[in-house]
Amino acid sequence: MRGDLSVRPLLWGGFAIGATVLVVIAAVFLLLHLWQEPADVSRVRMPYELLRPGPVLQSAPQPDLARYRADKQRLLDAPAWVDAQRGIARIPVADAMALLAARAASAPLTASSASSASSASSASAAAAASASPASAPPASGGQP
Repeated sequence: MRGDLSVRPLLWGGFAIGATVLVVIAAVFLLLHLWQEPADVSRVRMPYELLRPGPVLQSAPQPDLARYRADKQRLLDAPAWVDAQRGIARIPVADAMALLAARAASAPLTASSASSASSASSASAAAAASASPASAPPASGGQP
């Protein structure tokens, strides 16, 4: 059994762990000395101004959130000038969509849009023709 376990690597490992613990403790005391804080003082017993303040949270943020959302919705729903001198205005989204749809409907058909429309209709016709099977039984129920 003596040959199964080598004691020397175990001793070196224990020594390395102990040395690491001692180095960490020394580093903590060094940092406490550099920050000029005594090692035996807990943060709870320290004066209040040394503690860092936490975040300021509301106990009931729902009214403020509702007011914020209502303000943003009012901005989306009402037309207004963004820059009147340069002629930049803000209009509601529904009105903008209606204007774009009206422009697209009244736009003349150009050669490039006509060729793309005809190729799209021919592609859909070819797809419909290939989708119908050639060996389907007759609709009248007769013999093939």
